[in-house]
Amino acid sequence: MDMEPSTPSTPTRRDVTEHWSDVNNSDVDLLDMDIPSISDIEIESPILARRAPLPQEPDTLELLGEDSGLDSDDPNDDYFQEMLREEWRRRDAMEDNMSTASESEDDEVRVPCPTSPTRLREKAQWHPIPEDDEEQPDKYGQEDEDWEQGRVQDYPEGDPDESRHRWWKATIFSDYRDDSQREVCFAVEYFERIFNRLLLLAGLICAVMGIEICPKTHRIHAHIILGFSSAKKYSALKKKLGDGQLRYLLTDDQIISWYDYVVKTFSKILHPKKILRYGEGKVLNKKHSISRTVKRTHRDMFYDNQKAIEEGRFDDIDPLFRFDHMSKIQKWYNDQHKAAIKVNHDRLVFIWGKPGVGKTSLFSRNIDPSLIYWKNPATKWWCGYRAQPIVIIDEVTPQQFQKGDINWNLIGDRNEIYVEVKEVRYLSKRNG
Repeated sequence: MDMEPSTPSTPTRRDVTEHWSDVNNSDVDLLDMDIPSISDIEIESPILARRAPLPQEPDTLELLGEDSGLDSDDPNDDYFQEMLREEWRRRDAMEDNMSTASESEDDEVRVPCPTSPTRLREKAQWHPIPEDDEEQPDKYGQEDEDWEQGRVQDYPEGDPDESRHRWWKATIFSDYRDDSQREVCFAVEYFERIFNRLLLLAGLICAVMGIEICPKTHRIHAHIILGFSSAKKYSALKKKLGDGQLRYLLTDDQIISWYDYVVKTFSKILHPKKILRYGEGKVLNKKHSISRTVKRTHRDMFYDNQKAIEEGRFDDIDPLFRFDHMSKIQKWYNDQHKAAIKVNHDRLVFIWGKPGVGKTSLFSRNIDPSLIYWKNPATKWWCGYRAQPIVIIDEVTPQQFQKGDINWNLIGDRNEIYVEVKEVRYLSKRNG
């Protein structure tokens, strides 16, 4: 008689009952049957096939007994701490092996998958907006990214104290992060005090502040555009801003481009005062004037009409833009409003247990790392997601459930969903 592991293909209880009923009615002496011991049985239960097993990884998980020390309530227990250190050493070794293997495989592209969701800091590159084939890359892209993280000097050359200009752009940093809504509220109060101080400046005609979160550092910062009726000195404004970056804007194109960057909806904080406005019409008038006299890019025109396109109000789209790009507009609208497609995952799996018992390694040892996306449960962003079929949300706590950054009902849906990435909306097909 061969023994099999308990799997979904194991015979039902009724089949087993009938089998043993036949044995009991036969003349076979059960004591003479050669029943193998558990150690003689070879059990193979991979969840998904992988190309090659990772080095120095056991084929089975170690079963810990009653005297293993896991029942101890002492967080400083030596056995518990040693087990945690061993787990992190194993994860670091896996990460090194994955990076070495990816460098040696020239003919195969593998999706980088970190061993821990807290190490995921990759900014997505894909953008859903249809691009114009003749359009040049955005020259402000890399500069804005460096500026947002405080890596750009106000003035690389010359003496900034003698600079006088009417329009200025600024970014103010804070020590607050998006860890909790309480910190977000503190950050809003901090930036609002600075904004009110700026409103007292003589000759101010425009001030717009957008408060948002940096996707890489998770620091809360604010972008500002300032306009004055007469030119102002750099040193006078720098005293009002404090810890931040400041630079003047010369042309109307620079003014409008920075204004669009300040009021963009992506990456903003969840708060009613995420955008503070004063004299915004001064910039909007410039924007309207340029749109009538200068040929604007495909991207600029799309952003101007984005809301009307999303809602299907084609009569409200700019007539010239609609005439030149109607096929692209219709295609983008259809892609965004097509019916949801059923996905083939069967369930959303919850695994719970004490730290160090092997919840995470149960999957990381048996699944190809290129198939896994590690989701950080402390944020709503899905940065780095590339349609991996398996999503693992590790280290979930009750506080994160209450915070509500992850819509668990939406993740468990059997239809395709849109997940949020910095400046991106990505269609997700995930298996659980």
